[in-house]
Amino acid sequence: MYAMKGGIMEEIKGNKFPIGGGIYKNQTNFTSTKINVRAGDSIYFSSDGFPDQFGGPKAGNWDQRK
Repeated sequence: MYAMKGGIMEEIKGNKFPIGGGIYKNQTNFTSTKINVRAGDSIYFSSDGFPDQFGGPKAGNWDQRK
């Protein structure tokens, strides 16, 4: 996540394990972070997880083929 405050960009890093748990199921302790947001500030979220998502008519994923 990135926060743009007063023209300065700040990176707020997340945890490095999947939300669904995977091999870490029931062993994850996510970090909680609070930030103060004021009028004029911008927040940007990003994810590298899109290619791993399943769905669609064939229940496939968006795997990146090489």
